[in-house]
Amino acid sequence: MAEQQKSSVGENLISLMTDFPNKFIYYPMANLWYIPFSYTPITPTQVTIVHTIMAFVGAWFLGRGSVSDLWIAFAIFQVRAVLDCLDGTIARRKNMSSELGRNLDMLGDSIGFLCLMTGYYFFMRNHNYGILETVGTLFMSTLISGIMAQGTDHYRRKFSAALREGKDTIVEEIQKKHNAIAGGKGTFLLWFSYLNDWFQILVLNPGSIGRLRAYLKNSGGETEFVHDVETIRGNLNSPKLKFAMFMVGMLSGDVAIFILLMGFPFAKPVEAMYVNMAYGVLMIAVVGIVMARFFGSAAKQSTAELPVNPAPAARATARRKTTKKVSTTKKKTSRKTSVKKTKRK
Repeated sequence: MAEQQKSSVGENLISLMTDFPNKFIYYPMANLWYIPFSYTPITPTQVTIVHTIMAFVGAWFLGRGSVSDLWIAFAIFQVRAVLDCLDGTIARRKNMSSELGRNLDMLGDSIGFLCLMTGYYFFMRNHNYGILETVGTLFMSTLISGIMAQGTDHYRRKFSAALREGKDTIVEEIQKKHNAIAGGKGTFLLWFSYLNDWFQILVLNPGSIGRLRAYLKNSGGETEFVHDVETIRGNLNSPKLKFAMFMVGMLSGDVAIFILLMGFPFAKPVEAMYVNMAYGVLMIAVVGIVMARFFGSAAKQSTAELPVNPAPAARATARRKTTKKVSTTKKKTSRKTSVKKTKRK
C-alpha cells in the first residue's frame, strides 16, 4: 500500500506535463473509443498508419480553402488527433508498446504536421498571399512549432524516466542507437530517431554535448548525467518542480496545432498561424528560463519520497567517495614523505 502511494506521487507529477487539449479533449475521447476497439484485432501501428493518411486528406481540403472545406479539414484533423492518442492507449492497455511503435508514431506526427503546413501553403497561395510572405510565414511557424514539440518530447522523457526509474533514459536510448548504427544496423527509422535525439540535445541542452560524446566514446559512465536525475528527485515537494513540469505541457507541439486548427471554423487560418507563432516564441523563452533555473539549483534531499532504481545515483556517490578517499590518502602520504625528508636533512 505504501509503495502504491509513493508511485502515485510520481504519476501525479507526470500528469502535470499533459497539455490541455490532450488532457481535456483528445485523451478522454480516445478512452471512450478504446472500448469498441478493444474487441477488435486492430493494432496501434494500424491506427498510426490511418491517422497519418488522414493528414494528407485534411491538407487537401485545407488547400482548397472554401468555408465548407475548412470545416471538413477541421473535423478531419480533430479525429486524427484523437486517433493519435488512441494508438498509444491501445499499445499500453494491450501491452503492445515497442520502440518501433514509438518511432513510427513520431514519424507519423512529423508527416502529419508537414501535411498541415503544405495545406497552409496552398491555402495562402489560393488566397492571393505573396510567395515570400507565404514561404516566410510557413518557415517560421514550422520552426517554432517544431522546437515546441521537440522540447516537450525531450523534457517529458527526462522527467518521466527520472521519477519512475531514477535514470536518464534519453542518454541510454542515444547510446543504444549509436551502437546499432556503428554496428551497421541503422535503419531509416533508427537514423530518424537518432538524429531527432541529437537535435533535441543541440537545441535544448547544448552544454551536455561534450559529456554525451565522451559517454558514447567510452560506451558508459553514469556519473556524467546523474545531476538532472538527482535534481528532479530531490525536489519532489518543491513548487519549482511542479511549475517546471506544468510548463512542459504548455510548451507542447499539440498546443501549437490546436491553436492552428482553431482558426479553421472562423475562416481565419492565417491569423491563427500568427497567434501560434507569438505564443510559441513566448513559451520557448519562458520554458528555457524555467529549466535553466530549475536544473541550475541544488537538489534537495527528499529522494525517499518515491520508489527508485538507485543504481545510477548510488554508483555515482560511491565513485565520488572513492575519489575523495584516494585524494585524502595521497595528501597524507605526501605529508609523511615531506616530514621524513625534513628529518633526514
